[in-house]
Amino acid sequence: MEAVNHYLKTAVEIIPQGPKFLELGYPAWLITITPCLIALVAFIGTLKTLSKLEVTCEIVIDKPKNMVWPMVQDVSKWKFWYHIFPVDPNMVVNIDEDQKKLSYESQRVGTASVQKALEHEERVLIYYYESVKPFQQKIKFRFEFIEEEAADGKKQTRVSWTTKSRLPMYFFFLRRLFLGITTIDHERGLRNLKDLVEKAFVPSRITDPKTDGKAKDAEESIGGKNEKKENIRNSQNSENSQN
Repeated sequence: MEAVNHYLKTAVEIIPQGPKFLELGYPAWLITITPCLIALVAFIGTLKTLSKLEVTCEIVIDKPKNMVWPMVQDVSKWKFWYHIFPVDPNMVVNIDEDQKKLSYESQRVGTASVQKALEHEERVLIYYYESVKPFQQKIKFRFEFIEEEAADGKKQTRVSWTTKSRLPMYFFFLRRLFLGITTIDHERGLRNLKDLVEKAFVPSRITDPKTDGKAKDAEESIGGKNEKKENIRNSQNSENSQN
């Protein structure tokens, strides 16, 4: 905002000096549009600043680093902990032969890919996430792994996940919303990673109220019908035994 105020202040100072610029030989149209151009540049710069996103989340996993690192280093294992995949069971996932790029296509969450860009001494991993649908966006993921010693003497790993991206400028007014959503998604993903490493499975799933409700009603209906048939069968057996 300081830059914006500076540009606007400069524009205000230029306007009263119009005659001086005319004396120097500057055309009148240039003097007229110069403040507008300065204000436009300041506005565009402000939009670019507001469209920047940066989120960092971290978690402590009660396992040594050599058990945590492979779950992130190998993109084929992302489908077990990355928060996007449980959303759509019908998602189409493709993994390159070199295990460095993963792409998916889904009717619910869109189309995107994740590709490894840097791997440094089992401490830092950098990926680039590129979204095609519902809108185009390129995101930088940075994972850092620090092995620590817990109070009981066992090894534990602190994992931090930093995301840097830029929203389309026409979404600048939704910056806080996207920051909140990104934070929630990262925290969910890290919790899934922790469960996967510590428990060998992720004890959570995303439910669909529509389909899950129908499935539950169908299950109760089938259970009720089976119970009714069993009561009729027992009644017939008791009558036959009395006869």
